[in-house]
Amino acid sequence: MGPASYGGGGAVNIDAAIENPDYIVFEKAYGFRAERAGETGQFAAAIERVRAAGGGVIELMIDPEALTPRATLSQIRAAGLAR
Repeated sequence: MGPASYGGGGAVNIDAAIENPDYIVFEKAYGFRAERAGETGQFAAAIERVRAAGGGVIELMIDPEALTPRATLSQIRAAGLAR
């Protein structure tokens, strides 16, 4: 994210990166069991730990390019621009 200008005549430039919070820390702060699964093979163990704890949250980390099993974001964008 690039610089942003706020205000009227005396605008102030703010260069700030906006990032998602660490959801695992956030959920644990509220007393939930929290797990993170970044690969398919990690999901089964994470769901078992959450079930054993009586419930909780699993954060699924996915590649932002992977919109569907058959096409990436870049492929869909290129196909749309080619029309």
